[in-house]
Amino acid sequence: MTAFKDQPPRWCIDIIDTFRGRDAQSPQRIAALTQRLAESGEILEKDRAAADVASTGGPASLTTFVPPLILASNGIRVPKIGVPGRPAGVIDTLGTLPGYKTALSRAELQDAIRASGFGNTLSTGVFAPEDSVLFRARQQLGMQSVPALVIASLLSKKLAAGLTRVMFDVRTMVGGNFGQNTAEAHANIQLLKETAALVGITAHCVVTDGQVPSQPMVGRAEALRGLLALLDYSASPWLERHFVSCTALTDFAQARSTDEQPDREKMRAVLDLHLQVQGAKGLSAAEEYLEEVERTHQTALLYAPAGGHLSWDMAQLRAAVVSNQSAEIPANGRFPDTCGVELFCGTGARVDAGDPVARVRGKNSAILRKALEAVGLSLTVTAPNHKVNDGGSI
Repeated sequence: MTAFKDQPPRWCIDIIDTFRGRDAQSPQRIAALTQRLAESGEILEKDRAAADVASTGGPASLTTFVPPLILASNGIRVPKIGVPGRPAGVIDTLGTLPGYKTALSRAELQDAIRASGFGNTLSTGVFAPEDSVLFRARQQLGMQSVPALVIASLLSKKLAAGLTRVMFDVRTMVGGNFGQNTAEAHANIQLLKETAALVGITAHCVVTDGQVPSQPMVGRAEALRGLLALLDYSASPWLERHFVSCTALTDFAQARSTDEQPDREKMRAVLDLHLQVQGAKGLSAAEEYLEEVERTHQTALLYAPAGGHLSWDMAQLRAAVVSNQSAEIPANGRFPDTCGVELFCGTGARVDAGDPVARVRGKNSAILRKALEAVGLSLTVTAPNHKVNDGGSI
């Protein structure tokens, strides 16, 4: 998704000017904007047997990857309409695979949902196209964290998908889209829930601390590798703990609580069929792509500069990947995947000087060099007597 060559459309600027102030952020006005964005394209019939787990954005989480597979394996339909995520969202990560179609027609999305329980498309052209244009305008004008516009964007795509139940993973972090801290997030959550109710959606929300990495995989190939590792039981303990969190979000989305563990074989089958229905070769396409990345990309280890407690600056870590990740979609329609990071330990972990703490990937030596330097700037090690947030480690 590229920026506008000139200024964004006048109507986008007018909407941003209208909603950037807190006094304009009433549920009724945001609901009207939500309806407008949704009705700018196709809208699926309301489906009370469908659900989804969405997020407000942030790196180092698989909460929008894992739950759709759990839901679909339990017979819950998951229509997902979204925008590309950076450094790694569901649609753009799967869009790195050869043949995977990221822009579906109404009939194609419905066919995908019927076939695998899970359909996935960009909100461009067919579904909520005005939201896609407004989202790009917000990116270009630095208005991604205006609460009213975040809410309208999130809900318009859910409304277009025919959803009536959505679980939102609200991630708080410096520079985050929905609040830098818990207090800001809860104020915005109240506004989200009231607006959602006005457009016929029941919204549940869980606040996640986005200041610490929830799991170790940051990047498109990395997210895909982490997902496959979870499905074949080869994931690290840190990633497995994240799977438990994803399962809890899924329970909320299904409006039920159970001690029953997700069936990962069924989840693999859902993903395999989903990839085939959307044009890829199934799981083999994902496996072959990861082998290609491992063979053709360059990697380097990042080491702890001193001993003590490690912490990651998540805004800087995200920027390190995004700044080295091409924003242009090639003519073949596949999303670019030029950079990524796998963390070996999380915020709060105790490290010694010289310990490897991350593996940085770049498509070529120039990207790798810049990414390695940028990721290094996101890392801090403090003396052991300084307390930092607790985190996970492999």
